[in-house]
Amino acid sequence: MSPWFSDRLRVWGRWGTIPPCLVLAPAMACLAACSTNTQWGPQPVEASESAIHFDHPDFDPELAEYASGGDPMTGGELHAAQFFGADAFARVIVFRAGPNYVVPDRPLEADIGRLMDGTDLTWGESGQVPSRIGYVPYRMFRLADQPFRCVGFSQRYGESGDDMRRKRNLVFGWFCYDKSRPVSAADAADLIAKVSVGR
Repeated sequence: MSPWFSDRLRVWGRWGTIPPCLVLAPAMACLAACSTNTQWGPQPVEASESAIHFDHPDFDPELAEYASGGDPMTGGELHAAQFFGADAFARVIVFRAGPNYVVPDRPLEADIGRLMDGTDLTWGESGQVPSRIGYVPYRMFRLADQPFRCVGFSQRYGESGDDMRRKRNLVFGWFCYDKSRPVSAADAADLIAKVSVGR
């Protein structure tokens, strides 16, 4: 990984420095999960213990980091993963609600924006691509004052949990490359196609 790129990755932190609310907020039906009473914190796990599977030649599997934990508010579970390459990084989150909860319907901009914790995003082209987790919406974006070009995605999946046919599960995340590499619709399709959810 080039020094130029690794220096700029510091803004994203490691699992030990991510406040629980930054992981919980986008997946919760209620913002109350970000109160000071939140007990969940991501715990590092091995790749084999994660529900998230992602294998792409732009990302080094030796640098991948995984975390998971139970969600005391819904009785569900969260899985998170970070991936790094020579000029790229990615985050993927999977939320599985407990038996009495569903994932609220929101546009992907809301899911991504909440996890970015107020970072100013400039949105671009959008589309949908077929993948292992369904027909997934995506949208390109850039971060203000950061030299990254990104594509975010968000997909509800699994069984319906209420009479409005809302789902119990959510998978979302983003892939970013440094400023020298634009991200195309073909790149978005290729990246999202490599994401799968197991366990």
